[in-house]
Amino acid sequence: MHVISITVLLSLLSLLHIVASQYYNAILMDGVSGTQLYYPQDQNAINNLTFGLQHCKFSIAFNINNFAYFICDGTLKRFNSVNLTTTNCDNLITSRQGAGATVFNNEIVVCGGASTSNKDAPLLSSCEKYNTDADQWTQMTSLPIAISSLAMATISNRLYVFGGFTGDTSPCSGSSAVYVYFNDRWNVRQQIPTPIYSHTAITISNDSALICGGTGIENGQCTNAMMGCYLYNVSSNDWTQTASMAVGRALHSGVMANGEL
Repeated sequence: MHVISITVLLSLLSLLHIVASQYYNAILMDGVSGTQLYYPQDQNAINNLTFGLQHCKFSIAFNINNFAYFICDGTLKRFNSVNLTTTNCDNLITSRQGAGATVFNNEIVVCGGASTSNKDAPLLSSCEKYNTDADQWTQMTSLPIAISSLAMATISNRLYVFGGFTGDTSPCSGSSAVYVYFNDRWNVRQQIPTPIYSHTAITISNDSALICGGTGIENGQCTNAMMGCYLYNVSSNDWTQTASMAVGRALHSGVMANGEL
């Protein structure tokens, strides 16, 4: 087995319900199917590894200071790629699935999602942040609405929330709301052109983010896996429809790597 070093690229391959942290020569994946290393250069994989990760269906993963952090419901684990060990970190304040998450000032921020412990109030508005140095979660100001399957991004050193599932039982019951966090509160921004959830948000510059895929209205119809993408500009606070993906996707993610998405 190769000893590998972490780079700053991270992605969630949610169609297979696996989480991936990009390394110099391999991708570490963990999900319900187990843990594996995938080598994109030759498209080979090492399966059934035992690194102590939890094989969680709705995992969230981030790369901070050359450590890979994996969130599974209410637990957080830190993976060290040098000695291939996993450490248990401080548990989340609220156990949740389908949350939005991003890294802000070297801290992991998690918002919304569906409660895994309270069936009477399944959707959450609460937010919390994790300090990697202190190994501690602290509460943040809650979102204005309870929501899951939302997307989050850090743009121009500020937190943004895009869309999400509102809990309405009608088809395509997504939200088009956009919020930005500053002065310890969530402030409303220009709405996404279409209500959407189970989508992805990728920061592509210091002033913009790309929203792609998800479940929502496309071409006048409720679509479970949309192809469309929208570009949000922070300075002008407006949206532009861009080229669509070749394949419709939902519950997916993406990253910028070498200037490409």
